Amino acid sequence: MVKSETGSVVAEFASALNALRCAAELRSAMAGAGAPDGVTQSLRYGLHVADVMQPGDEPVGDASAVALALGQTAGPEEVLLSGAFFDHVHRHSPYNFDDLGPRDIDGVSRDMPVYRMRGEISAHRMQAAPTQLRGGRKKRPFEEMLSLLDDITAKIAATVFGRVEDASMVATGRKLPENMTAFECVLRGMAHHRLGGVTDDHVHKAIEWFDKAIAADPDYAAAHAWRVCSLTRLPNLDMAAAEISIRHALELDPNDAEAYRILATIELLNENHASAAAMIRKAIELNPTDAYVKSRCAAIFTYTGEAGLSLAMLDEAESLDPFLPVWCFEERGVALYAPERYEEVLQAQGKLAFQTWRSRLYRAAALVALDRPQEARKLVKEAIVGRPDITATHFMVHERYQDTEKRSELRHRLEMVGLPK
Repeated sequence: MVKSETGSVVAEFASALNALRCAAELRSAMAGAGAPDGVTQSLRYGLHVADVMQPGDEPVGDASAVALALGQTAGPEEVLLSGAFFDHVHRHSPYNFDDLGPRDIDGVSRDMPVYRMRGEISAHRMQAAPTQLRGGRKKRPFEEMLSLLDDITAKIAATVFGRVEDASMVATGRKLPENMTAFECVLRGMAHHRLGGVTDDHVHKAIEWFDKAIAADPDYAAAHAWRVCSLTRLPNLDMAAAEISIRHALELDPNDAEAYRILATIELLNENHASAAAMIRKAIELNPTDAYVKSRCAAIFTYTGEAGLSLAMLDEAESLDPFLPVWCFEERGVALYAPERYEEVLQAQGKLAFQTWRSRLYRAAALVALDRPQEARKLVKEAIVGRPDITATHFMVHERYQDTEKRSELRHRLEMVGLPK
């Protein structure tokens, strides 16, 4: 890391994803630290991927020149990425982006694709297991990893033979597509759906492909189910229409575990907690060894007042796959918050490889409960930087505790330490 003649700081990273995380964490840390009265401090960030040459004390060439030029183009606290950098990180990034289109970078490049980091991906419970974010894992000692791998190997050996017959029985009941065109369209749609949190363009493309699949085979349940899942990424979702569509998918294929999981979330948002729990149990029954499904379903049990079951399910998910995305591990802190195990909330969320805006808010609420409001205010400021549009109202839309007093208490605690209403 060196300081350039322009007053900027140039840093070289071995990994593009690490560079992106550094920019995001530095931005959040500065927001949490605050500035002295009467002092305005802000940084601008530019990220680019290219070969680095450093014949002297300062790096030279396109790598540093483009990064510096992007940083100078950025607004206060903005993180701008070159198209080359975006191509390296978008499948593994825990952040979403705005496509700013081609830009002329003075003295460096013409018509360079530029992206702006918008904030952290909001991991909605309806979404599919992501192909990105496999780097956001829990920190573990090496010896613990070896022990976990031994456990996983033993469970696979013990489970596979016992599940073959059950899996075959379920498979015979699944509704297959009438033609390969519909199947191929769903595969294309899933590729975009799994990147739906990265740019909005992926969401629209996913829906287009699912619509094509339905046109090719109107009775293909998976196409209807995943179309609903993609629609949840868009603003102003028609929840009633989404529920009709997902129920139609289950009429077409009553053995679709993902459809039950999506319906469970809709039922939760509709305050039908008993039905949500029933749908989740059905999803797990149909797909008992899917670690991602277990971890995402665990949240439902937290909200229905069964935090102990949620923690047990998270243990199972973690033993099946210790490399789950960070937003799966953050559910443990939420499950510990519900029964007021606040110190354990801080410990669990502190083990995350990196903090999300949601983990920061639950840590803040736990700190308020422990009478540590100053620390809580710092975390709320960091969360707002990671998700600038977050408000207490928006946050509580998805934190649907059946216990309304618990819900009100959580909101009150966060508003006390600076989360906008």
